[in-house]
Amino acid sequence: MRTRTSLISKSSKCNYIEAPSLIIPPSYHQEHPTPYSFISHLMLASLLLGVGGRDDEHWQDCRVYLIAGGDATPKVRRPILVAEASKGSSLPLTQGNILKQLKLHLNEIEQKWNKIKANVAEVRLQLAEEKERRRKEAEEARKQAEEEAEKLEETLKSIPKTDCSEDEDRGVIKQTIEEGAGDVPKKGDQVEAHYTGTLLDGTKFDSSRDREETFKFPLGASQVIRCWDMAFATMKVGEKAVLTCQPEYAYGERGSPPTIPPDATLRFDVELVSFTSTASNEKDEL
Repeated sequence: MRTRTSLISKSSKCNYIEAPSLIIPPSYHQEHPTPYSFISHLMLASLLLGVGGRDDEHWQDCRVYLIAGGDATPKVRRPILVAEASKGSSLPLTQGNILKQLKLHLNEIEQKWNKIKANVAEVRLQLAEEKERRRKEAEEARKQAEEEAEKLEETLKSIPKTDCSEDEDRGVIKQTIEEGAGDVPKKGDQVEAHYTGTLLDGTKFDSSRDREETFKFPLGASQVIRCWDMAFATMKVGEKAVLTCQPEYAYGERGSPPTIPPDATLRFDVELVSFTSTASNEKDEL
């Protein structure tokens, strides 16, 4: 059983060499009678370019071989071990070692070695630049979130606080930004709302506005956090408010990984868009 596997994916601009390359994980032998299993383009490309993880079980204690066949034929006509995952091996399963071994054993790679190194270096530079760009974007987003949180905190200082918790323990505080009109929804009514959820430092973890889609839920049915069931029961259609929810009225000791840490006090910028009364539905059915 033989095949040719591109050493580096064509999307990486390094598609100069093709050679039959194999990966042989011992665990694979137990399930398959064939002596070799072939390494995929994606796995080898991720290894050679130094990106991605190798947590797949087929990476554990694996070995990479070159075998005869294809256009780029090894100088020796037998399987050649070029890398292995065993600790302390003189042929480590690393990008640098595999490239050096390919240069040693394949004439074509030896002839194009400088070009291959230049292209790999170019791709690695692009990856580093992309990583740095993402880091800067994340840092800017963090600073912006902190600034917005500070502005909101200053604004909320002048807005009256309403304790919506059943025990009046200030676990659910509502501060109305814009008044609504009409009745408030009752238990069982279908509520339609917009919201943006943040931690107290301004870090946003969810937003219906970003999705451009309202969120609907039955009030008082425990399908949302307690803070919401309590606060929305006091709101009128069109009302906009900021809710501050203590952990016991939100996600508690466990939090909601990975976005909400344990024992987190949450803040929600909410709007009651509409609600459908269950009493009205019952009358329609009659």
